[in-house]
Amino acid sequence: MKYFVSDFSRLCYRLFRKTFQNIKYVIAYLFQSYDSLNNNNDYNLIYITNDAGGGTELYDRNYINDKENVLLIRHIGNSKFFWGECISNGKKRLLSTTDLIQLLQQENIDITISTFIQYSLSQINKIANALKRLKKQSGEIQITYLVHDYQCICPNNSMFFNGEYCSPCRLESTKKYLYGTSVISLKRWQEMWFMILCSCSEVRCFSNSSKEILNEAYPMLNEKLVTIVPHDMSYCHNTRIKDIDKRPFHIGIVGACHYEIKGREVVIDVLEEFGDSVPISIIGSSYRDYHIDKKMVSYFGEYKCENLQEIIEDNEVSIVVFPSLVPETFSYVISELMLMDIPIICFNLGAQAEKLSNYSKGIIAKDRINLIDILRNIKENNSFNKWRTFKLVDTI
Repeated sequence: MKYFVSDFSRLCYRLFRKTFQNIKYVIAYLFQSYDSLNNNNDYNLIYITNDAGGGTELYDRNYINDKENVLLIRHIGNSKFFWGECISNGKKRLLSTTDLIQLLQQENIDITISTFIQYSLSQINKIANALKRLKKQSGEIQITYLVHDYQCICPNNSMFFNGEYCSPCRLESTKKYLYGTSVISLKRWQEMWFMILCSCSEVRCFSNSSKEILNEAYPMLNEKLVTIVPHDMSYCHNTRIKDIDKRPFHIGIVGACHYEIKGREVVIDVLEEFGDSVPISIIGSSYRDYHIDKKMVSYFGEYKCENLQEIIEDNEVSIVVFPSLVPETFSYVISELMLMDIPIICFNLGAQAEKLSNYSKGIIAKDRINLIDILRNIKENNSFNKWRTFKLVDTI
């Protein structure tokens, strides 16, 4: 009964929040000055994304910076509206779903879909049907979908259930999911997404791991559509840290790891086990995220990429734990850390394990207990070298 009340309360809150947001944007939409975005002479690419931030936003920014003739469509969280911005001339306009569908019907305009996270089920379904019609009318248009997450497989885009990752083969097709304020079965969800993927000219993954997960969910998808194009790391100027193997044992935990899917419980395990005997630097989260006060633990809060190496060097971090419990599609954090030539531990999941399995200072732990055991052994032996061969293949 308590779970029903909790779900009902959550649903009521979502409905109230969305209603309030929509009223605000309806008024703004009705009274905005008319600034048409229908002139396709101003752009040759429509780029569809959201305003949720994170690694997707970093990718969006880098992608758009290389292009001028782009119409950027950014969904406004908790609303039915989008911001449309023409990069070449700065024109901006609030758009309804109907406006967006009309823009997608233009000829000779390529489309890139970065993410549909935050979009309503109705919006995704309407866009899916529009893309299908467009593909039939004009097969030469380039439609690209970017696999930043696993929303194309499951309404729960991280596929994290009951404290662990659930691979596509374990998902139940008849199971019902609450997506926003809508309820949908996995079977219907994947039918809608299969239509989107088949309408694309390219489904772009950022790691081989993502491609394998996608193929597991959609074995009938044309393999020629699926490409692997790793993210551009030219923005990051991290360099090899000299003599890092000679540093005393100091654990670093990097990223927004206070979220459950990013390994909050794993971090708590590490803090409870080592917080009074080993220096630990929490980089990306703050004390208020854990409320664990240990004499050897330092919290640094959020950080900027350009400051990460300085923080690690100044505090003499000698090994980093990457505790994510879900498969990353690329992992900027792992990539940034590898440039420093610092030892890193992760679980056997996704792009993070793919990267570390080919990294001389990578350790792949098979579960939470094993991760603590590895750290304990490194501490007791005061040497990372003994544990370099820990390329374990068991899943958590």
